[in-house]
Amino acid sequence: MRTSGPVIVGTDGSDHAEGAVRWAADFARLHGVPLQIVVVIPTPLGVGFTGRLLRNAVDSLDRPAQEVADSAVAQALESAPGLEVAAEVRSGPVGHTMFEYAQGAGTIVVGESGRGGVARGLLGSLSSMLVRLATCQVVVVRARDGDLYRDARPVVVGVDGSENGATAVEAAFIEASLRKVPLVAVHSWSDVPLSVFSAADVTSWYDETSIAQAVLGERLAGFGADFPDVEVQRVVVQDSPQEVLIQWGEIAQLLVLGARGRGGVPGLQLGATAARVLRNAACPVLIGRRGNGA
Repeated sequence: MRTSGPVIVGTDGSDHAEGAVRWAADFARLHGVPLQIVVVIPTPLGVGFTGRLLRNAVDSLDRPAQEVADSAVAQALESAPGLEVAAEVRSGPVGHTMFEYAQGAGTIVVGESGRGGVARGLLGSLSSMLVRLATCQVVVVRARDGDLYRDARPVVVGVDGSENGATAVEAAFIEASLRKVPLVAVHSWSDVPLSVFSAADVTSWYDETSIAQAVLGERLAGFGADFPDVEVQRVVVQDSPQEVLIQWGEIAQLLVLGARGRGGVPGLQLGATAARVLRNAACPVLIGRRGNGA
């Protein structure tokens, strides 16, 4: 779905957050929507017996937070000159505040971790919460040397045939069309890793693979008619979808996934494949959802 609501991005001035701001600015420009930058001053808890000490603690952070916001606006305009950009400094619980902003967003963008960041392979607490609970689409941006997020590399989408998967496919076609790059549609017809089977087993799966290729073609056909400018490469594998998508993420500029897969459990907002890919992908990952004007 093409984003019609604003793009929201949170920043704390860390390298990861700065990368997210630049990516979000380019994304907002591509979609023709405004960018809202949010800096949250974490509200200290248990400071004194009166509100005075708490207020003094928050006031002492106002100036550096505003400097972070002003710097983020400059970074956004450098990445996307002419973009409509606004910045706001808020105080409160970071997760709760960003979740409130997500309710009115078309897309919310976060870095993989903030000032308390950890190495690749783990998500920050904020990004982890938003990808699970936000009703709009969410993008988790990785730190990359030179901020080279958009170039000739393809958009890659995981296709599983579920309703969430269809939403992700639509989002992926839109992104590939806007970025003028090929789309790689990856479908795994078995969740069991290929390495556990013998060569004889693999040879016997020719019919299953042919059927999976036909099914994938059907799932892409309607979108292909709507986006004739997008060159599509179809990839059908019998292997763990998490591992296959992580491998494709090494050469993609964007991975697009559904929030839940074909084995999704109602009430859970993130499937096992999406969770694993988010923790390990080398490129930004977009979790496709409908809602909030998307």
